[in-house]
Amino acid sequence: GMGEKFDSLNQKGHHVVNRVEEKFCFQGDKTYNPTPFFWTDTGFGLYVDTCETTEFDFAEDEPKLPLETAYAVAKLCRDMGAEAKVSSIHVNAWFGAYSKADMAAIYLKDYCHADDAENEAMFFGDSPNDEPMFAAFPLSCGVANIAPFADRMAHLPAYLLDGEGGYGFAEAADIICKSTQCG
Repeated sequence: GMGEKFDSLNQKGHHVVNRVEEKFCFQGDKTYNPTPFFWTDTGFGLYVDTCETTEFDFAEDEPKLPLETAYAVAKLCRDMGAEAKVSSIHVNAWFGAYSKADMAAIYLKDYCHADDAENEAMFFGDSPNDEPMFAAFPLSCGVANIAPFADRMAHLPAYLLDGEGGYGFAEAADIICKSTQCG
């Protein structure tokens, strides 16, 4: 992907900067014919309609910080006046009194006209930063990613699924469809 490249067709593990660079020989990762398009082995494709320089990072896995380090980063953020929550993949930090639960309640009331949103909607989450939603929504599901964090969470989801990530969400969808006769 990414247009005419002379280093590799498969850009997995590469950081690609796509811009026109006229070079006669030994082009390596340079190209005079960049195309900001790629697809994955799962069938996902992306094309960016631009004449500007684009950058893509196809590194497969970032090194994982130990969980204790993530909590130390979150504590440092809080010590500096920010709000912070550890996620299953990063640390979220922000300034201001915002929460997913508060924003979801506003959205559900104002845009979905749900006056009793907490009892009319089901929430799905995958990490500790979803804890406010688990507390606010009696119908909440957590995928298996939250298991390593459970002992540090005051509010767990009502239902914990066996699958991680998308597999957990698919598991829940299958359960819901079977229970409502739609599947």
